[in-house]
Amino acid sequence: MNTQDLISHAFKKGWAYHGTDRFKDYFYPNISKYFGVFKGSKRVLDIGCCCGLFSLGITEHADSCLGIDHDPKYLANFQYVKEKSGANIDSIKCEIKDFAKAADSHEFDAAFAANVLYHLDEETIELLESKILPKCKKVLFFSRENKPKMKNSYQLYNWQKIVELLERNGFKTTRLDSVDELYTDYSTGYKKGVQTVNRSVERSHTDSVLVPVFGEK
Repeated sequence: MNTQDLISHAFKKGWAYHGTDRFKDYFYPNISKYFGVFKGSKRVLDIGCCCGLFSLGITEHADSCLGIDHDPKYLANFQYVKEKSGANIDSIKCEIKDFAKAADSHEFDAAFAANVLYHLDEETIELLESKILPKCKKVLFFSRENKPKMKNSYQLYNWQKIVELLERNGFKTTRLDSVDELYTDYSTGYKKGVQTVNRSVERSHTDSVLVPVFGEK
């Protein structure tokens, strides 16, 4: 089963990110096109791996990928992706902070996160810096252009904060081209009854742009 079929299966089961084909036709290809930065990486840590679709794409360039997520329904699809693709991907059900505390017992030399880091509280950020980033030679983190209008948005709320985080931990950083995130059509989605992620806050265009930041030691 190829990647496009696996994405279609995830949507059919209601396990994928936003419940719209824009993920398959637009969002996935515009995120995965950057995965070439992981060429030569032995094992990439996918932080907030969700359904395993990005983990699968990463292994087209890296030797393997380890995904972490706390949601069992997403990890059920991750296992399906693993079984059907035969890709060298594995997953662990845990919170990010709990994985970080035990990071020394896991092998990885790079990390990826797509629009996850703005959720992290101060304790988790400290663990990210002390336990995860020291093991990484490369990272690819996607963050917002501007601060999200969400109550649970913490310190790493935009791409500039990601740059600060990486540079103080010894990475040379590069801002790559921006990607218009799916939130740009949320208000339309609600009006037309299209299945979307459950948000009550309408986004402006600049609030919905994702910026990839690549860091390398």
